[in-house]
Amino acid sequence: MSAMSFIIRAATPEDAPALVSVHNTCWRETYVGAMPSSVFDEWAAAVHASIDGRRWQIERG
Repeated sequence: MSAMSFIIRAATPEDAPALVSVHNTCWRETYVGAMPSSVFDEWAAAVHASIDGRRWQIERG
């Protein structure tokens, strides 16, 4: 078995789409059946605003 190598770094604004995707996927997979699918559909429709908001958070630290 080989050792994995990785680097932990601070997020950059360019990371925002991936961070929003991971966040939404985690919520969808965790709460499927516990929340109506319409909630997740609404989040998917608002993804661009989420990305802009995440960029704003990253830029301000």
